[in-house]
Amino acid sequence: MSDMCDWADSVEILTGTGPVPVLTLLPDVSASLIFGALGDGDGILVATGPRSRAQFHFAKPLRYGVRVRIRPGHAREVLGVPVADLTDRMVPAAALWGATGRPHAEHLAALVAGEPPALPGADALSLFPGRSVALPSPLPMAGRAVWLSAALAELGAGAPMRAAAARIGVGERRLRTVFAQEIGVSPKHAARILRLRRVLAAQGTVEHGWARVAGEHGFFDQAHLIGDFRALMGVSPGAYAAGRLPESGPCLKARSSAGTT
Repeated sequence: MSDMCDWADSVEILTGTGPVPVLTLLPDVSASLIFGALGDGDGILVATGPRSRAQFHFAKPLRYGVRVRIRPGHAREVLGVPVADLTDRMVPAAALWGATGRPHAEHLAALVAGEPPALPGADALSLFPGRSVALPSPLPMAGRAVWLSAALAELGAGAPMRAAAARIGVGERRLRTVFAQEIGVSPKHAARILRLRRVLAAQGTVEHGWARVAGEHGFFDQAHLIGDFRALMGVSPGAYAAGRLPESGPCLKARSSAGTT
């Protein structure tokens, strides 16, 4: 069993008081484990892969949930499958872990059948089974997460791919192989996602127009920002800020949560 604090990048407690019309799943370079107790009494335990583009779904009410984002470099050992197999997918734990996943989801559902337990911060990790699965990797396990985080930081800051590759001591071709196996998206696309997430985080404080935002977050110009935003989110920045979202599709029960992720 792996130390859960080693593979957990962040822990978020999800709560919901009623139905949410549209669930927005933002592009993300990280895989996650999510447990949810739904309003109808069912409990689910799912793995979500990295998302290359935003997804919009009709949401269902969530009573309580925990989401653990997995640190880059640990997803394959935690989930037991190549990360690329989960890109843009959400899979029940039972489908990944068979008999070991189903009873754990049932146990978690029973645990939060009444009032949600008080599990702030890392204590929420106690809800998840530690996994340790040995799979072939282009990087040794020792330092893998540190190297990948460093490469992502370089890419997110706008560094060219050769600089990100040099940061972890590999060539550009090797970096593409590493990202395909350990991140699930290409280095170039990871950089686009990271830039977009910075823009989304700053969106509520935009006061001087999108041209300035583009310059502050590594885009060539406003047209570059709008093009990437539309490609990854399905709408322009202005439409998204105004709540004019792309058409939503049916939401799997396992994808229910409140708000955006």
